[in-house]
Amino acid sequence: MEHKNKPIFGVQWHPEMLLSENEENALLLMKRFIRYCIDRNEIEEKKLERID
Repeated sequence: MEHKNKPIFGVQWHPEMLLSENEENALLLMKRFIRYCIDRNEIEEKKLERID
């Protein structure tokens, strides 16, 4: 989930997936989600800097 106007993100995470055969895929998915959130937040901060 992503808030329409604020840098607020949410995800339903199942840590038990780390015990499955797809452990590497589960970690990669979470790392990509975190990277996406960081990148989006940096974009929003740059937009605010232009306004100031």
